[in-house]
Amino acid sequence: MKLYKLVFFLAGCVILPPVLIADNYPQDYIDTQLEAVRKPVKVNLKNIKPGQLVSVQYVNMPVWIYRRTANDLAYLAKIDKSLLADPENKNLRSSIEAAYGSSASYVWARLLLSELPAIEKSKHLSKNNEYFVVGGWSPHSGCALTYLPQKSRSNIGVAFHDTCSGAFFDVAGMVVKAELTGNAIGTSASFNLYIPPHEFKNKTTLLVGLRSSIVLPEIHISNERRYMGKSPTEKLITAAKYNDIEMVRMALNEGANANFFAIRKGGPFDAAIIGGSTEIIELLIANGAKPSPNSFNVAGFVDRPEVIELINRMK
Repeated sequence: MKLYKLVFFLAGCVILPPVLIADNYPQDYIDTQLEAVRKPVKVNLKNIKPGQLVSVQYVNMPVWIYRRTANDLAYLAKIDKSLLADPENKNLRSSIEAAYGSSASYVWARLLLSELPAIEKSKHLSKNNEYFVVGGWSPHSGCALTYLPQKSRSNIGVAFHDTCSGAFFDVAGMVVKAELTGNAIGTSASFNLYIPPHEFKNKTTLLVGLRSSIVLPEIHISNERRYMGKSPTEKLITAAKYNDIEMVRMALNEGANANFFAIRKGGPFDAAIIGGSTEIIELLIANGAKPSPNSFNVAGFVDRPEVIELINRMK
C-alpha cells in the first residue's frame, strides 16, 4: 500500500484530502492471520508453578496458561453456580458473535468457534483441571484482562478482571454476577472468557493453536441481523467495520454522519480503519469524516502504516 502525495488544486484554492492507493485490506490481513493459524505455540508446562500465569502470542493475541492451585481446585470442586452469570455457558454463540466485531476479527471468531462448543461441555471449561488455557482479553470490552494473584483476591475463586467493563471472572473463566462484585457491568456482560484452540500433547507439553486435523469453521451473520433496528449512522459504523461498501453508500444516502464519534460507540472513520478497505476510508473522507482521537492507535493496532501517514497528513 502506498500513499499519494497531498494534492493542491491551486486554481480554486481547494485542498483535496490525501488519498490512499487501493489495496487489498482487509483480505491481506485476514490471509496473514490464516497463515499463522497453522503455527502452534509450544509451551513447556514443567516451568509453570501453581498459581503462576504465563502468556504466549498466538495469531497476534495473548493466550494465558494458568496453573491452578490447591485452593483453586477446592473452589471448583464445590462451586456455587448461583454466583455465576452464565454457569451453563448458554451465551456461547452470542459471545462468539460478539468476538466477530469487524473484518479484522474474522479469523479469531472462527478459531473460537472451533474450540468453544466442545470445551463448554467439559468440566470448568478446561481440558486439564490443573492447567487453564484462556484468551487474555475480555469478551465484554476487548480490553486486556488483569490477573489477580491469590493474595489480592477478595473472593477465593475470582482470578481475572476486566478493568474496562468492571467484570470479574473465576478460575474457570466464568463471569461472576455483577451484584456480587459491586460493578454494574450491564445485562450484556454475561459472557464467559474465550478458550483458544489448544492440545495437551502429554503431561509436560501444551500446544496452543489449531490442530492440523481440524477444519476452521465458517461463521455467518446475515446483513438483516447485522443492521436491524440501527440508525443510518449506526449502519454506517457497522458497514465500515465489515467492509460493506454498498451499505456504506446507502447509509450515507440516508443521512448518516460520516464524522460521528463518541466514546464507547466509536465512529465510521475508526471502524473503517479496523475493518474497511481504503476505498471506504476515501469515501468517508469525501463525506466529511476526520480522524478521531483514537484513530492513530487504531491504525497501529491493525498495522496500517499508510493510514497512519494519512492521519498525520490530515492534521
